[in-house]
Amino acid sequence: MDRNLTRGALLGMLLIVTAVFWPTLQQLHLRWVQMDNTYAYGYFLLALAGFIVHQRIQQHRHTDRRPVWLGGVASLLASVVWLAGYLTQTQLLEQVALPIIIWGWVLVYFGWRFARAVVPAFVLVYFTIPLWDVLVDPLRIITVIVVQWWIRLLDIPVFIDGFVIEVPAGTFVVAGGCSGLNTLLMGVVISAFYAAQYLRSYRRVLCVVLMVGLALVGNWVRVFLLVLIGYYSDMQNPLVYDHLAFGWAVFVVCLLVFFFLLRFIDGDGTTGADAGVAPAVAGGIGPAVGAVALLIAVVLSISPPVWARLQGAGDGSAGTGIALASEASLRPVPADRWIPDYRGYDVLQQWAGDIAGLPAVLTALTYLQQRQGKELIYFANRLADEDRERRLPPLVLANGLKVGRSIVSGSRGPSLVLWTYRVGDWHTLSDLYAKLLQIPSRFAGEPAAGLLVVTLRCRQTRCRRLLQLAEGENFSAELAATLDGVRWTYR
Repeated sequence: MDRNLTRGALLGMLLIVTAVFWPTLQQLHLRWVQMDNTYAYGYFLLALAGFIVHQRIQQHRHTDRRPVWLGGVASLLASVVWLAGYLTQTQLLEQVALPIIIWGWVLVYFGWRFARAVVPAFVLVYFTIPLWDVLVDPLRIITVIVVQWWIRLLDIPVFIDGFVIEVPAGTFVVAGGCSGLNTLLMGVVISAFYAAQYLRSYRRVLCVVLMVGLALVGNWVRVFLLVLIGYYSDMQNPLVYDHLAFGWAVFVVCLLVFFFLLRFIDGDGTTGADAGVAPAVAGGIGPAVGAVALLIAVVLSISPPVWARLQGAGDGSAGTGIALASEASLRPVPADRWIPDYRGYDVLQQWAGDIAGLPAVLTALTYLQQRQGKELIYFANRLADEDRERRLPPLVLANGLKVGRSIVSGSRGPSLVLWTYRVGDWHTLSDLYAKLLQIPSRFAGEPAAGLLVVTLRCRQTRCRRLLQLAEGENFSAELAATLDGVRWTYR
């Protein structure tokens, strides 16, 4: 396998990925350049991955290529996953799919032997993707439990409330940055890299487990020492308020202990890099047509993202909002009444009138074009603050449509709020379904999505009577007809 040809092919793949999947790469770049971010080591890991690939090229320079066409299938499936993430503004899906797309191309062009050899490099890339944020809260919980136990061993009075540690000298909050996820991931990467290069068999697992244990203990020690420093300095020591460098200093000590203890994990003299590779799998399509196979795989893989980006260029003028059916009993009013605490919408519309004799206001928040941070389903979007909203079981209308119910308190008293998501021609209460429905709605040429909210003001302090009326057949039928009459309007 010619080394220059290999490097040229890999470089070409990276250039294609950069051009086609630039939005995804830009998201990762913005995360990696934030020095206080958990994944600030992203470019460092990319350099390690590049080193591994370079090393594997050297080792496989005499290996014959036997391209495998199934790599193209893997790339195409991953590209479809990327498309689903792009259409639903789910960055994580885009980022998870991207390395698989590239690895599939490698499998198509270079074959199983080389593709298997570079798997560690692609695994490293996944440590730069925010897959691991799910560990933040579990790590925080464990940290609080351990630190609380250690503090009590010193007979220091302590009170724990969730992630808040209170001692007589002051209060400490074990925030997300105190979970130790950043040092844990860095430790796993370093130990895994060392194990892959210099160890074999079960010793690789022992190496990683040892580093995981040291990283966890190191973070517990760090938080414990900060509490002690704050306690004995009466919260005057600057480390109490600025301890980022202190955390990395503790991690360096853990690394020194790690490399010292590695002496007791005796190797057999053969490094992981020297380990043999599996023979080529049957079913290779032959090196003579490798370039053609790669071209076909690349074209198929980039077709979904190219289509999505071309479609996205015109989304901003896809529609102008929504309109009600002519028979609806509601009439447009100036949009100056209460609206849900949503952000990023493109159009705000409100109608007022009667539904089955009950004064009502219908509010529509329409998203004509969605992107990350400007989307219908977003963690910061809600009807109202938690202390102002009391959520009730959903209400099933006469036509089978299910709407959410909440009692929302405001400056002018409480209101009964009925709501549903509208995505394309579909209604749903589920955040997940609202995300997924964006995929068929985009293919149907109706990319708009929105929140429909009907507000009924309670005349008394309690809304019990209003709740009973809202469950009546007349109200249910008229509300169902009103929501069914909602239509997107297009230019």
